[in-house]
Amino acid sequence: MCGIAGFLADSGGVAPGRLARMLAALRHRGPDGEGTRLFSRRGETALVDGASERDPAAGLAHARLAVLDLSADGAEPMSNEDGSWWLTFNGEIYNHLALRNELTAAGHTFRSRCDAEVILHGLEAWGVGLPARLRGMYAWAALHLPSSSLWLARDPWGIKPVYLALTGSVTAFASELTALEAGGFTGGLSRQALEAYVGLGFVPSPLCLLEGVRKLRPGELVRVQGGRAETLGMVAPPMPPQHRTHQGALNAVESEVQEVLKDS
Repeated sequence: MCGIAGFLADSGGVAPGRLARMLAALRHRGPDGEGTRLFSRRGETALVDGASERDPAAGLAHARLAVLDLSADGAEPMSNEDGSWWLTFNGEIYNHLALRNELTAAGHTFRSRCDAEVILHGLEAWGVGLPARLRGMYAWAALHLPSSSLWLARDPWGIKPVYLALTGSVTAFASELTALEAGGFTGGLSRQALEAYVGLGFVPSPLCLLEGVRKLRPGELVRVQGGRAETLGMVAPPMPPQHRTHQGALNAVESEVQEVLKDS
């Protein structure tokens, strides 16, 4: 249950203390380590790794619950080989070994055994097609420095939460609303969300109880660029096949259970 947070400014910068406060609010989600990374604006479009204490245009934070590769190689925020992509990730990718083998065969080099690194190389290789290849529960944010864009994704079942706040020229995200509040990225109560809660007993995505904040929908991939958030795609959870075999019921059940267990 790692915690993720960060921001991207379309213009100007954000005081780094705000990112630190967001991370502090998520510390209970990741007792095994934490990290932040700040990025400066270079020219009109690109970001560059590293920033002064006064003018970061983007930042990523991660509170780590170590599951795979307990070494420092698995620490986040994590980058790919050339530093063009940076990632903060919460969750688990169940088919990461198969994806790793496919990416390695295509020439990608890994430095850790973490499933998080598969996402970085998967973005390089498949771009918007990556979420459809992932099997697991996850919420992740990836910063693409050459295009100054922030990519966010949530698993198709909606197990892992991620909230997105658009406040003026700054877009912020976090695993929990408390982190967005700590960073000063939230508004007042949303009347629309409150009405939905009263009528339904819950707040459906993408609504959120706080004004100016939205929840990513299950399976949604969002790109933030130039102060705008755009949905790039939706991935639906896998459904059972429509047509069953005509073999005996007992054999059919046993065969399907064995196949599901093997796949898991």
